[in-house]
Amino acid sequence: MNTTASPTTLELIAKEAGVSVRTVYRVLQGENKESWPSAQRRGKLIRQISQRMGFIPDSSARSLRTGQKMQIAVLLRNTEGGEMRSHYPEAFEIILGINEVMEQAGYGVHLATIGDVLHPRNAHSRIFREHMVDGLIVISTMPDNLLKMLQALTPVCLWVHSNIWSQTNCLRRDEADVGQQIAGRMIGLGYRKLIWAGPWRQAGESRHYSETQRFDHVQTVVQRHGIQLEQVLANSAGELADQFDRIGAMLRPDVGVIAYSTEYARWLTHCAGSLRLQPPVDFGLACCDESRVLKSHWPGLCRVGFDQFELGRQAGEMMIENLETDQEIKSRLVRGSWIIGDTAWGPPADSAQPHRSES
Repeated sequence: MNTTASPTTLELIAKEAGVSVRTVYRVLQGENKESWPSAQRRGKLIRQISQRMGFIPDSSARSLRTGQKMQIAVLLRNTEGGEMRSHYPEAFEIILGINEVMEQAGYGVHLATIGDVLHPRNAHSRIFREHMVDGLIVISTMPDNLLKMLQALTPVCLWVHSNIWSQTNCLRRDEADVGQQIAGRMIGLGYRKLIWAGPWRQAGESRHYSETQRFDHVQTVVQRHGIQLEQVLANSAGELADQFDRIGAMLRPDVGVIAYSTEYARWLTHCAGSLRLQPPVDFGLACCDESRVLKSHWPGLCRVGFDQFELGRQAGEMMIENLETDQEIKSRLVRGSWIIGDTAWGPPADSAQPHRSES
């Protein structure tokens, strides 16, 4: 422990937390196994009181004694320069959730990118070369040639929102449920035809699991209800704009558009706006995803929402449980929730004839 701290401080923490001095010592030293919810709550309370009193455990001494570094790494697919610099901007919210939980448990969090593993100049990144971390949280999908490398870097590897899925150490959003929810909602609103706006899926190409699961389960629900489903596919705003005339001919008040992501929802809306068509009057629009930016800039978009910060918190909790129990943790699927907005009201009763805004 910090040599400047007196035993009196431990006694004050113990008294306020209602536990023994020995329990306080074990929690702050990282020796306490917090596998039960009651132990987790007690440990969290002790750390909060300790921080408020300005009592700081000596992590260096603890590492020497226990062999734990009390550090983890979060690995992103981002690379230096180019578009991949911001491959997954929503990861910022996930990282904040991870950091909050890990910090409360006394762990530090390092950020790493695939360049730290793959790039020749960074092939011996200090984080991994010196075994500075006890565990690794991998966010989003990774190139196939990286997977075995990652599993060999640290004793504990947790996969978050990734194409990797097994019975243990995986955490991802339930994208099958997303497809079912959004298709069911749009059909329930009365739309007689649905359009899927999403990315091209070329044979043999490795894509994120959400692209397949969202569409496949939209298609399953649509087929069950006997509703027509058409696709508008593009990998950029420019590719979508190239289908300008086709999109304009497809949109009607009884047609609902399901956008794969917030990006596709924006693109489709801009394209339709050029034709003076706007949701929800000229067509319905709902999105399979959301982001913190969208919540503040487009709160009225109908969507299936996810709390990315909470996803990060759950990742942190799983990592701590794995490290402190030395056991792999059962994988989790996190469901999203339907958020009612103002971009899909359902078609009006007289929508048999196509509606167009006044010129």
